[in-house]
Amino acid sequence: MGELSLNVGKPKLDVVEALISAIRSSHADIDNWITTTQQVFPVIEDRGFRAAQDANG
Repeated sequence: MGELSLNVGKPKLDVVEALISAIRSSHADIDNWITTTQQVFPVIEDRGFRAAQDANG
């Protein structure tokens, strides 16, 4: 966690710590973590990557 904290901001570090806690708890806690995390940090779609894949066929 020490090395991670050098490269990741506090909000994301808190989310990682919450994931570790959820993994130690239950599948339900992991599912809740996923839902909460997707709301706080929405997935960003890389349209350039998708366009390159489509162009390559």
